[in-house]
Amino acid sequence: MVAIQRRNPIVTVLIAVFSLAVILSAHFASPMSPLSNLGMMLQNCDLDAELLTTSDLESWHIVDSTIPAKILWQKAERVQRPVTHIGSPNTGFVASKGMILYWQEGGGDSCDIHPIVVALDKNTGVEKWRYRPQDLVTEIFAVSDGFVLLNVLGVVKLNWQGQVVWKQGSIEDIPFRAFNTMHEQAGILYFSAWFGGATYKLASDTGNLIGSEAIGDVMSLFDNFALLKVGETRLQLVDSSKNNKIHYTIDLSKDLFKNGYLNSLYPVAIKHRDTLFLFYESKRVEVYDFNTGQALWQLEKPIYGIPAFSSDDLLILYSRESGLELYRARTGELLGNVKLVRDSSSQNTSDQMTLFSVWIAADENTVYIRQRDYLELLAIEIDLSTIEQ
Repeated sequence: MVAIQRRNPIVTVLIAVFSLAVILSAHFASPMSPLSNLGMMLQNCDLDAELLTTSDLESWHIVDSTIPAKILWQKAERVQRPVTHIGSPNTGFVASKGMILYWQEGGGDSCDIHPIVVALDKNTGVEKWRYRPQDLVTEIFAVSDGFVLLNVLGVVKLNWQGQVVWKQGSIEDIPFRAFNTMHEQAGILYFSAWFGGATYKLASDTGNLIGSEAIGDVMSLFDNFALLKVGETRLQLVDSSKNNKIHYTIDLSKDLFKNGYLNSLYPVAIKHRDTLFLFYESKRVEVYDFNTGQALWQLEKPIYGIPAFSSDDLLILYSRESGLELYRARTGELLGNVKLVRDSSSQNTSDQMTLFSVWIAADENTVYIRQRDYLELLAIEIDLSTIEQ
């Protein structure tokens, strides 16, 4: 009988690794190898090359407007594929300090594999600067001295010139992937986590972790107040300066949550002056007095994206039927609309356009629109002097 010798497992692993190395070496050496081609492309890349992020466009026109308005500029984004955005629908597109800031995916050429954060001049649409993060950006916030970018691995702060002020990536201490909202107050950035019920405080000048506090399931933060989710259909505003004393409670309509988990992400809560707005995307707007919780008005109609506010205390919504609609923020009075149409012959259309998705931002009397289905950007100047105060 021949004795069967069992090979040492460590030797087996070493042989397997050596064999794999030989195969990969031959594969890379082959001039037809995809891996070889990719390696050569990346080796020859100049990541500092000035690649255009947008191009001029003439697809959009104003066809019906009850308020005087004109298109200042319109741009097509260079990367023509749907943008993957997993953050709140109001924080991927911001207007501040004479510019608008957004991010687009990498692609379109072999060198540009990382996402790009782009700042455009608000008056011309010309690129001012760009920043290349190493990961997808889930949220963009404008703060008093720059911008804050958030992703699942950390937080980055940029100044107005697009230069990095600091990076915070202590994933062992901070659950970045759970952050769902941010608020700036007195030199501190407050981030709330959508699970765990905690709020984390970072120093705005250094990014250092100051501490954390367990409050509850936070929807939004407003100075000394936090808006909490209580159960499935109830909100409570608590005063964090008074040991989280309940200020008031708002009971939401159960029929808005009948579709389950997706709608549990809504509403998005925004405070504008002394008014609290709850936005249910494509469903409803509810408006409350922030100080008392008293219901002021509501709007039942499909809206898209999260509305913006002008400097004249006007609420600006975007609907598919009427385009931009202007309301008095406090009373809900409809003041007029600016309707836009797009040429059907335009070639700048995503092959995977399945949703009507629009982001808007406003700065003084100009409204900025990012049509995410078409991957196009517009700036519309509205003559607010014609609106009676």
